[in-house]
Amino acid sequence: MLDDAGESVEEKREGARDGKLLSKHWELVVWSLARWCTLRSGNRRAAGGLVRWACRRCRQDIVALSSSASILSCVNETCLLHDEPQAPLLPSHSYSPLSDFYRLLGRRLGGLRGYPLLGDIPFLIHAPVLHCTGKISKGLMFFLLTHMSPQMRVVARSHIYAVMGRSNLGEMYLREFGRLGAMVLSLPGIMGKDVTVDGGADVMLQLSQALTAAWRRAIGTRTEDERESAAVALQLLAGVLSPIYATLKPLDPITKKAGELNLYLHTALAHVRSTVGGAFASLKRM
Repeated sequence: MLDDAGESVEEKREGARDGKLLSKHWELVVWSLARWCTLRSGNRRAAGGLVRWACRRCRQDIVALSSSASILSCVNETCLLHDEPQAPLLPSHSYSPLSDFYRLLGRRLGGLRGYPLLGDIPFLIHAPVLHCTGKISKGLMFFLLTHMSPQMRVVARSHIYAVMGRSNLGEMYLREFGRLGAMVLSLPGIMGKDVTVDGGADVMLQLSQALTAAWRRAIGTRTEDERESAAVALQLLAGVLSPIYATLKPLDPITKKAGELNLYLHTALAHVRSTVGGAFASLKRM
């Protein structure tokens, strides 16, 4: 999805599989299904990346835009139905098993989680920053715990549960692992008075915190130069953290046979550089 050179699952195309192409494709599928499952007339259709409705009288297309009213009307002043409400912009859909079909189609078209309902609104696809950085923090936290003795691990977990208000690490949200990592670094002894943190895990936690801050700064509302500097730092930090973890992970005494020798850093290293920093629009978009 984030690869400009990627090919569609169902067919091969020449050129980039960009957001404009996906928007047209996805809108066509959604509105075709909406027409099929809502027992409405066949006046609504998708063409040219826009939702169009043919006027009942003059048959001229009424185009749905971001500035449109909630119910579309014919704009042809010579039409007898000029300014008469004809088509609701957001028709209600009765619940049906097609909900599952929508999700399957989304996956089929590249995994897009959302799409612009109105074709004239610009949008930009980004990697899920908090999800990626949360997965990194979670992997490092479990790595840190496995390098403790069983008795020390029990003490550390109990202190973590008390601080985070949880009873199981598996119940924690990814964003909570980021906060937990910051606490471990800034508050020595937070996991117990006699609990020691592995030196390698401590270094990787520091790199992880800096990577998270750089990534969020690279897509913030700061100046282009500041965003570009943060993007360079993001790429550098990911490049340093990746080989350190790949080297130390096989020494993991508990999960070393799982074959998980990376920290999901492929996105940070290979995909986001072209969409952050100077490439990120100064104007916030949806």
